Amino acid sequence: MLIKYRTISSLTPKEQETIWNIYRTSYNIEQDIFLDKQKRLDIYAMYYNNQKELVGFTGIRKNSCTTSFRKYTAIYLGQTIILPKYRGKKLIQKTVMRIMLKLKNPFHQILIWNDSLSYRPYLVMAKGLKDFYPNPNKTEQKEFEAIRDELGMKYYPESYDKQTGVVTKAHRVLLADEITLTEKDLQNEYIDFFVKKNPGYVEGNGLITFSPATFGNLFYYLVGRKFKKARK
Repeated sequence: MLIKYRTISSLTPKEQETIWNIYRTSYNIEQDIFLDKQKRLDIYAMYYNNQKELVGFTGIRKNSCTTSFRKYTAIYLGQTIILPKYRGKKLIQKTVMRIMLKLKNPFHQILIWNDSLSYRPYLVMAKGLKDFYPNPNKTEQKEFEAIRDELGMKYYPESYDKQTGVVTKAHRVLLADEITLTEKDLQNEYIDFFVKKNPGYVEGNGLITFSPATFGNLFYYLVGRKFKKARK
């Protein structure tokens, strides 16, 4: 698998057509709305298979977030889609790690965040990182709650609920296959936790989730990968 990074303005009409055709396999949204949201992004991380075919992508936008605790660089991930055949290859994790390492001060007050419409983005963090929000095993996360509220009020002022961390959507954009859960899925503590935190995901609501870019998270991710390889 190959990852390439492209600015939105550099995409050719043919590439845009391919991107749209992949996106609509999982999302129910009009193309003009998709393109309008795309303009708010800085770059795409684009994922290619061994035949050099585009099989997925995620949008990236750099913003800031200031709380009473400190100021953060907030890296937003959105418009993410990977074709089912190519999921589970840690493409998002690799993207995040590269972003962290490419920044001038990669571990100085940086957050990776998104508005999770399904459990998938949340599960990527929960399974691969030590520190993330929300965390079912940590009840006191005051600083993280302040970050959540700052992001919610800044980017979703009319639809963000400070009590829950949920962003209410006008309608669901994910297709049913992307949000359908089985009993086996719900046995996973993180999926079950996501559903309880955001029961309105079935209507399209999003849960603000994020992880800090820290040495601890990087170490946890790298050691976890090495341990898994050693067991194979």
